[in-house]
Amino acid sequence: MPIRRSTTVLLASLGLTSAISALSLWAILEMRHDALEVASTNGHNIALLVQRDIQRNLDLYAMTLEAVVHAHAQPEVRALSADVRDSLLKDYTAPTRGMGSVFIANAEGVATFSYGKEVPARIDLSGREYFQAQREAGGQSIFLSHPYLPSSSHAESSIALSRRLERADGSFAGVVAANLELSYFRQLFSGLDLGEGGTVSLHMRDGTLLAHWPETEPAAPLSGSFERYRSSGAETFFDTGSDGEQRWHDFRPVVGYPLVFGVALPSREIYQDWYWRAGLIGLLGISLIGAVIGLALLALRQMRERDRQEAELRLAASTDPLTGLNNRRAFDLRASHEWSRYQRSGAALAVMLMDIDKFKAYNDHYGHPAGDAALKTVAQVIAEWTRRPADCAARFGGEEFVVLLGDSGEAEALTLAEHIRASLQALAVPHEYGPLGVLTLSIGVASTSQFSPADWAELLQSADSALYQAKNGGRNRVVSFRPEAVEAP
Repeated sequence: MPIRRSTTVLLASLGLTSAISALSLWAILEMRHDALEVASTNGHNIALLVQRDIQRNLDLYAMTLEAVVHAHAQPEVRALSADVRDSLLKDYTAPTRGMGSVFIANAEGVATFSYGKEVPARIDLSGREYFQAQREAGGQSIFLSHPYLPSSSHAESSIALSRRLERADGSFAGVVAANLELSYFRQLFSGLDLGEGGTVSLHMRDGTLLAHWPETEPAAPLSGSFERYRSSGAETFFDTGSDGEQRWHDFRPVVGYPLVFGVALPSREIYQDWYWRAGLIGLLGISLIGAVIGLALLALRQMRERDRQEAELRLAASTDPLTGLNNRRAFDLRASHEWSRYQRSGAALAVMLMDIDKFKAYNDHYGHPAGDAALKTVAQVIAEWTRRPADCAARFGGEEFVVLLGDSGEAEALTLAEHIRASLQALAVPHEYGPLGVLTLSIGVASTSQFSPADWAELLQSADSALYQAKNGGRNRVVSFRPEAVEAP
């Protein structure tokens, strides 16, 4: 029962601590997921809004180029004088954010018209990327150039959107182009709240970096992430840059143009609040687990103390306080158990009754303290020879002792009884009135191997009869019960 109670407490404590650990871990992981969800939603919204803003602005550029191309294709427009034609074309150009200049170059690449930041007249633009691309291409698609420094006044690094001009027969007639200054993107990005360590960037699809914000943050560590986007096509992912910083990335292509807008948020920023909340929950969880373990250990300690006290009480209730052997009550319970086992199995059962020879005279002569010491000495001798689990030795009352021997016949019982008798005699405890002048025992033995008693009381009475014979025969001897001796006239 004590082991079962201890196991129950341990299992309950283990279950409770496991539940606390599981709940704490679940809460921490959920909070981590929520932190990432909030950050990714904010990052996605930023990317989507900026991407759409850039797309709308580029669409306005495209509409301006379309209007100029359409007007230039009209014969009546081309028939006008240069001044009148230029004035009319200016009406078709819509002011757009970041616009540097809108200009036209003929088939030889010579600038013939400009609006905005002035392009020097008759300058040769045939070496520009946008001009060569439109000259080689067919159709009316928009071409977006790589960054370059325009030839216009007060020029800034820009990209050019261009359209092809064609004659009536479809041959190349030149280009119309508009410069979009890269400072437009930096101004657009500067108004974004990215938190500490957050960055945004705009790349061309081939990896060319057009703009990066904040400019104080180096762009090189992010180049590997863009290459991963290009190779895998994944728009959102975690990646560790060349600076060792882990970041969450969201890349959004600008529809209709070879541009990709990206947002990068450092993991430390995403999980900044989560770290201390997770630490707090972890600390609370550990505290609860510690409290549960402490209470469990306290309960186990109290249970062990109670079990110890109960064992002491049980031992005291079943032990003779003077000799340390079993008392009469404990012996009767064991005898009842062994008798039931004998009836079931038929295994031999033996009992020995012992009496200290002339003990009353010893007690009167040497005194009660010496008598108690003599009783202890006899009990020690008996205990040394009855150590089998099937043996049960007890103080039967006064100077009498009894030994129950399970699974033992008469021969084993007589041998053991003789060992006990001889061992006590060998101690030579002085006894002036004893048969040999020393403390001795008379022992009666009865065993079911010699007869079949009707009940336990008969077997015990048989041993008592044998003890009586041993006393009458001169004491300090072992006598076995013989049924025929009782029946003889």
